[in-house]
Amino acid sequence: MLFGFRVTNMSADMPMQRMAFLESQHFWIERSFENGKSEVGMAEYQVRNWLGRYHHMVLVLAMLFMMKQHMAHCESAPLVSCRDIREMLEHSLPEKSVSISDVIKRIKEWRCRRKKAIISKIRIMMRALGLSS
Repeated sequence: MLFGFRVTNMSADMPMQRMAFLESQHFWIERSFENGKSEVGMAEYQVRNWLGRYHHMVLVLAMLFMMKQHMAHCESAPLVSCRDIREMLEHSLPEKSVSISDVIKRIKEWRCRRKKAIISKIRIMMRALGLSS
């Protein structure tokens, strides 16, 4: 098992559960960078001319669109991800390769896996802090 530690300037009376929650939030920041690289394609861009700059701006706007969709639907679909949004767009735009029921089924499978991963991560962090899950 891998253990780590963090240095913080939080007050000593802050509950450990709150500290664990705040620590776990770095995962979502890293996840947004991963989404930008894998789902939008920002890992491959190089800006050396105006065309490259415009390409970069399109990728940034695509990521902004995905993040706004995520925020707009976080109440009704709390685990919607950039991958889910990309799959919906692939279905909605020309050249539909799968049916809408296939897309919904695939998204539900991803949500189930994502939810299990989140619960597992919280349990590991709680055990590492000596708290009961």
